[in-house]
Amino acid sequence: MDEYDRYTELCQTIKILDKKVDAILLKLDAINKDTTRMDSHIDFINKTYDKLNSPLMWMCDKVNNIRGIKSNDSLAIRSTVEDQD
Repeated sequence: MDEYDRYTELCQTIKILDKKVDAILLKLDAINKDTTRMDSHIDFINKTYDKLNSPLMWMCDKVNNIRGIKSNDSLAIRSTVEDQD
């Protein structure tokens, strides 16, 4: 194999690698867009949870009072749940 053939083979290999790198970059861009959308969704869920957390705990305390569970017990349950987060 002479130098010209070797040069041609290397050029073809570089072109193939270049196409593969372009394909990888396209996939990374798509992943980045999906990740950005997921970040906005997570922010929405966190904001919603922050707004509903206190009323929900108030409602749980009322239900627990009806069931006969002391408020101290519900605080222990709540702290256990928050520790799991």
